[in-house]
Amino acid sequence: MKLKIKNFGPIKKGEIDLSKRFYVFVGYNNSGKTYMAQLIWMLGKTVKLDYFSDLGDLEKKPLTNDDLTAMLDQYFKYVKEEGLAQYFCTNKDHFLLQDFDIDIKDKSDLLHFFTEKEFTIPNIAGSEYTLKKEKGKQSFSYDKIPPESHRQAFNITGILRGLLGEKNNMFLPANRLFYPSFYKHVYSQAVVDLQEISKMLQEGDIAKAQALSKSSYTKAMEVLIKKLYDLNNRAEPNMFYPELLDKLKEMIGGEITSKSVQGISPMEYYVKLKNNKELDMYLSSSASNQLATLYLYFMYWASEHNNFLIIDEPEENLHPKNQLELLNILLEFSNIKDNRVLISTHSPVVADAVNNYMFLAYLRAKGVPLNKEIENHPIFNPNINLKVEDFGIYFFDGTTIIPYEFDDYGVSFKDFDIEQRSMRDIRDILTNQIYDHLNQEDEAD
Repeated sequence: MKLKIKNFGPIKKGEIDLSKRFYVFVGYNNSGKTYMAQLIWMLGKTVKLDYFSDLGDLEKKPLTNDDLTAMLDQYFKYVKEEGLAQYFCTNKDHFLLQDFDIDIKDKSDLLHFFTEKEFTIPNIAGSEYTLKKEKGKQSFSYDKIPPESHRQAFNITGILRGLLGEKNNMFLPANRLFYPSFYKHVYSQAVVDLQEISKMLQEGDIAKAQALSKSSYTKAMEVLIKKLYDLNNRAEPNMFYPELLDKLKEMIGGEITSKSVQGISPMEYYVKLKNNKELDMYLSSSASNQLATLYLYFMYWASEHNNFLIIDEPEENLHPKNQLELLNILLEFSNIKDNRVLISTHSPVVADAVNNYMFLAYLRAKGVPLNKEIENHPIFNPNINLKVEDFGIYFFDGTTIIPYEFDDYGVSFKDFDIEQRSMRDIRDILTNQIYDHLNQEDEAD
């Protein structure tokens, strides 16, 4: 099922296939990669019931394609009129959202898509109820029946999440080194702002209160800051992915720990080194800070199944070797437990490595035995079992989202290739000049 986008910031048009397991967004700066990643993150997260009042009781009959079409139409209407502005913490008249449009490319097979899927949506809207749909069924069931007053909201939210692929989504923004050290200052300032807003409202200064209440970051970033703050409530580690945590520990040089000074919140984060000494995050390397939120994700926030991790520029502040190590971790994560991953990257090293894993998938599909050197390579994981069609590679050229196709030569990352060829050409010219100069010196001698 393909999502169609028009007039979203710099993106004039584009399509994204929602059925992929591992997405790679590449392209120029300011071409809309992060916008698109955050839009995918928000899909199905919230609804406004006013938009769905004409749907009727969804539990009285098996769902039809018309039911699903009507639901998506109303949901996208909500996204265009209110939802996107709320999640991007701006107003709906903002120039980035002017003439914005979103839809599904072909709604004729929605019922087939819906019945082929199996999904479980736990804790809808913070509830205690679990909505489950079995593969091949046109209906869904609860682990226990919610109150009548809430049921329609749960039904709509659950069906939308199932259709749009929203699972346990998490967005980790670029510049992640900021969050472990400074999240508490953001929260502290928010408390001060709330006090000022309350005072302004009491004095009747509505315009100033509205101006001050405007968020300085999008909802996806707000969620990350809140999750960091909520760890003050002594959350227990879930430890569903201990092997991935161990690999991150090696990259970080220790484990990420937290504690509050004399039991007073908010929590301070540290790197606990291999000698058991604790290093403040602000004294730790930029790589440790960048990886800290991913470490906390695997330790506390990832569910056992059905996660969708969206991470902006995972390679930031990492040596090329560690870029490859991190990519292996993300691929391993997407390879198990119905998880999915989306990355946006400016790294040719990461792009080349993704290409190699697509070659691996191609050879495996053809039944070709792997070369022993590949099987034992220290920086390549031959156990990644993704198929070629599980990868979604998209190039953002500044106005359009262009899917990159895999062929006999892999995927050509044209934007990287152009610059790399340019550097090789310059290198060849300069080295030729050096050889000419050396030859002239030899002749002069």
